[in-house]
Amino acid sequence: MKTKFDVPDCLGNNCAVLCPACGKAYCVSGFLNKKAPRKCPHCGESEISFPAAKEIWNACDHKPEIDPEQKSNRLIFKKEWLGYDVWVTFTEDGTTYRYPHDQLLQTFISRLGIIENTKSWKGNGLYHFPRLSEAQKKILERYIVK
Repeated sequence: MKTKFDVPDCLGNNCAVLCPACGKAYCVSGFLNKKAPRKCPHCGESEISFPAAKEIWNACDHKPEIDPEQKSNRLIFKKEWLGYDVWVTFTEDGTTYRYPHDQLLQTFISRLGIIENTKSWKGNGLYHFPRLSEAQKKILERYIVK
């Protein structure tokens, strides 16, 4: 029997597995298939137990895919973008800016002392600026798209 499984999702005591023989998905249960493996209900050519499926799931990197080019209608920072080398483009008053998310976030925190301790950032992982101040425009000058 083939044993190289793909485990695209796992939640609680259930894992979705793709049969390596026929490619169809089926569920493996932590209650029903804890010790005895479950055969593929579609072809019967492969089998896997819940602990084996969970081990495959845990060994994978489950970071969501984030588009490195983001568009916005204002200056914005999101926790979900941290570490993904995201560049954000927005336009205000006819000027278009394109900035490196993580680098500019650190600049705003260190120079302006804002964002990090706000309710919006702590609770929602989001901080945006409806309008840019002169100090913010000064920091953003190097990111103007010409």
